[in-house]
Amino acid sequence: MELEKLFAAVSNATPRVTPMPSYDPTIEEWQHIRAITYEGVSIGEQKTKVFAYVGFPKEASATHKVPAVVLVHGGGGHAFAEWIKLWNDRGYAAIAMDNTGHFPSEEGRGVAGREVEEKTFWHYGLYGPFAEEGYTNMPNNDGLSTVSRPIDTQWMYHAVASTIAAHRILALDERVDADKIGIVGVSWGGVITSLAIGYDSYAFAVPIYGSGYLAEGYGWIAPAFAKEPAKALWAAEKRFGGIDFPVLWLCYASDTPFSINANSDSYLATRSADARLGIRVNWGHSHFSGWEIADGYLFADAAIGRRGPLTKIGNLSVARQADGTRCITAPIVRDTAAAAVKATAFYITEPMSYSPHPQWMTAMDQEWQSQPCEVDGDTLSTVLPTEAIGYFLSVTTETEDGNYDVCSPYVQEG
Repeated sequence: MELEKLFAAVSNATPRVTPMPSYDPTIEEWQHIRAITYEGVSIGEQKTKVFAYVGFPKEASATHKVPAVVLVHGGGGHAFAEWIKLWNDRGYAAIAMDNTGHFPSEEGRGVAGREVEEKTFWHYGLYGPFAEEGYTNMPNNDGLSTVSRPIDTQWMYHAVASTIAAHRILALDERVDADKIGIVGVSWGGVITSLAIGYDSYAFAVPIYGSGYLAEGYGWIAPAFAKEPAKALWAAEKRFGGIDFPVLWLCYASDTPFSINANSDSYLATRSADARLGIRVNWGHSHFSGWEIADGYLFADAAIGRRGPLTKIGNLSVARQADGTRCITAPIVRDTAAAAVKATAFYITEPMSYSPHPQWMTAMDQEWQSQPCEVDGDTLSTVLPTEAIGYFLSVTTETEDGNYDVCSPYVQEG
C-alpha cells in the first residue's frame, strides 16, 4: 500500500518543469525537440531532478490535440531524441526521460542521446546549470542491489516515479489528448514499464524484452527479482489484474537477461485487456532493435483507434497422435488490413535452460527449430514432432504500413 500511495501522489501532482534551451538538440532533424528538467520524488528532505527531451508533431495544438507516448530507456541508455522523432513522425507527442540521474555533459550538449556508448556525453548527478539548492542526485541503476534499503533511496522507486511524472507532464499539455497517452519501454525500461502500468493508467503499453514474473525467468536478471524484498516490492505481476488497457509484450526468443516464459505469463495475466504477445526468433537485444520494427507503432495505432485491431491468436488445442506427434490448432482473427498472413511453429527439443556466458552473462542453451504452420481461413494448424518439448506459434501479418508478429504463449511439456 505504501508504493500505491506514493505513486498515486506522483500521478496527481503537477511537476515543476524547467526549460533548458541551451541543451536543446542541435542536429537538424531534432531541432523541434526541447530539453527540460522536471522535479522527481524526494530522498529524505531533498528533492531530485530529472532530465528529459519532449517533442511534438508540427500539427499539434490546443485545437488539434495529438496522442502521446512516454519512452523509457534501458540499461546503458539515456533520453533519446531520435526515439522521440520516430514517434513525432507518426503523429505522436513524446517524452523521453533519463531514469538514472544523468544529464548531458558539456561535451554532450545538443547531441541528444545518440552516442550512448560515449560516457563523456553524459554526466551522472547534478552539476553546473542543473545544480540547485535543496536538490540531490537521483539514484543510478543499481540492479536492485539496494532493495532492502528505504524506499526513497532505491533506484527502481525513482525510475517508476519519474516515468509516472513524465506521463503527467504530457497529460497536462494542452496539445495532447490526455486519453490517448501510451508507454513504451526497452529492456530495463520494459521492466519499469511493467511496473508503471500497475500503478498508472495508459491508452496502451509496449514493454519490450522486460516484463513481469522475472523471478521465474532463466536469464541473468532473474536472481535480483528472486530476493524476498524484491518480490515484495517489485514483482510487477502482482498488479496485472487491475490493467484494463491493451498491452503488447514484445520479446526476443533467445534473450540473455529475460526468458520468454516470463513474457508469456505476463501476456496470459493481461489477456483479458486485449493484450498481444510478440516473440521474435531472428532478432537481438538493443534500444535500436526495439524501436526499429513496426510492431509497437501499429499496436499503438490500433489501441487509439487509428486502425483496426492487430491479428489475434486464440487458445491452442493439442491432440496427441498414436505416433507421439501432436496436432496443434488455434483460431485466429485476422487484421482486416492484412495483405498476407503467414505462420510458423518454433520449438526446442529440451527443457529451456540458461548457462553462464563470457560475453552475455547468461545465454540460452537450446537452439530454436522451426516448421511452417498451415493457415486455413481462421484456423492455424501444425503437427509437432515427438522431440518438441517447448514451443509457440508465431503469425506474421504483412500490411502496407509494415509487418508484425503475434504469438501464442510459450508452452513447455514434460
